[in-house]
Amino acid sequence: MKDIISINKNIAIYVDYENIFNKLKSYGIQPFKDLDFFRVIGELFKGLGSNVLKYIAYANFNDTDFNNMDQIQIQEHGLSEIHNYNNSTTTANSLLTMDVLSDLFMQDNITKFIIISSEKNLINLVKAIKCENKSVCCILTKNEINYVVREYIGDIKYIEDIFGFNSKCT
Repeated sequence: MKDIISINKNIAIYVDYENIFNKLKSYGIQPFKDLDFFRVIGELFKGLGSNVLKYIAYANFNDTDFNNMDQIQIQEHGLSEIHNYNNSTTTANSLLTMDVLSDLFMQDNITKFIIISSEKNLINLVKAIKCENKSVCCILTKNEINYVVREYIGDIKYIEDIFGFNSKCT
């Protein structure tokens, strides 16, 4: 697994859970039931020797697609969760972006930012991180990334590869 993601000691992981949940749902996959998503991601980085300083998930947990266990299981895996009350899918993404930018300028000890989302508008956020001489890795689904984003971001890993499943939608 060490060749999948480069090692950086102090990392922060930001998960647009609402977005990832919906992408995985389109594959017929439930993040907790089928993948144990947060445990696997956390153990991946810890196993690489990273010190996970922040691990946070963003979603509207009132959405009927989530069951009550989603938020509880997120907490059990040591994540913080940011609940957005808005029905707009861009709200979680906006909150994630604001937190990343805040941490970028206020937390000098973070050496690498891990962003887990399949949003297509990550370029400006990645650009800001790179301008501050910090590393960034985006973990995305294969079916939702366009070639411009892929070329610009550079350090992209795919959920399908990490968890070993085919990305054909059901």
